[in-house]
Amino acid sequence: MRLPFRMRLPRVKRPFGAKTGRSRDGRISPLLLGILAAIIAALLAIITSTEVLLGVCIASLGALLGLVYDLYRRMERRIEAEENLGALLAAVDHADWLLKELRYIATSAVGALDEDWNRNLFEELVRSKVRETKAYMQDLRRGRISLPVNADVTPMSNQIELVKRTVMATTIAKSDTEWWHSEEGRDYLDRNRLAIARKVRIERIILWDRGEGSPRLAKMIEMQRAARVELLFVKRSEVNEERLLTTMAIYDEASFNEVVSNSDGEDIYAEYYLDPAAAKQAVARYKKLRGFATRDIPEELVRGLQAAPEEAPKEAPKKTPKRASSRDGNLNATPPKASA
Repeated sequence: MRLPFRMRLPRVKRPFGAKTGRSRDGRISPLLLGILAAIIAALLAIITSTEVLLGVCIASLGALLGLVYDLYRRMERRIEAEENLGALLAAVDHADWLLKELRYIATSAVGALDEDWNRNLFEELVRSKVRETKAYMQDLRRGRISLPVNADVTPMSNQIELVKRTVMATTIAKSDTEWWHSEEGRDYLDRNRLAIARKVRIERIILWDRGEGSPRLAKMIEMQRAARVELLFVKRSEVNEERLLTTMAIYDEASFNEVVSNSDGEDIYAEYYLDPAAAKQAVARYKKLRGFATRDIPEELVRGLQAAPEEAPKEAPKKTPKRASSRDGNLNATPPKASA
């Protein structure tokens, strides 16, 4: 019976060596050598002498030994693959989303490198990205990760939302004032306010120096005070330990983040530490810096506060009283008063 259409079977990709009888590294398969040696030995046993047959047998024995070694290596690789698969499944047992992501990563990488041309161009790049991801996850497991300063601040936002008791923080007036005025800074400060409403005690040391008083800094101080953050002030020139003069925040004395700067004072990246031992060292540094602090606003910054312009509330535009009409659906409606 002839079908009215042609059935197309799915194309199955052949493994390396399926077409040529060669292994992935280009060597001829020992199995093929063994078969050829057996055929040659059978032919020579019929048409040649015993000495020649003995030589062929010895050659066949070498091919057989090669075949056994190849099978042994294949078995080793299979056992290793099964062990890796078992470890992978055990690791993602409670994270189904991670298994799906790893599956897509693996299939995409293998599919992209299936062609020889793509493999020559991108294999090293793919390997580099995989190694980079592995190093990132290893750092995370050790409780320390680094993110660019301008990267997503979600981890820091999560820290302030999860804190339960205390936050001990520092901020450098010279480099951080504009950040506090940014959308991310205002959002983080608002999360500070919500944490304080949950009975979390937040103390922040403002690191300032001569000549840095400005209306913008004064406004930032007012924003902090309005959020009920406890402020302390330290003049940077009076602190002789450079390692104390950093922007950081310690949460419940258990984890913290810190901004790392270059020699020019430019912020490079933020480091997040989840190791309690590292957090303990950060607390010791903070308490040492706190010894230089005062609760009184420095005179120079007081002048900045006095010079800071008040933001007058915007006056609402006046509206012309609207006469009630039949279109309003209420002929007896009282016209609205104009807002002042």
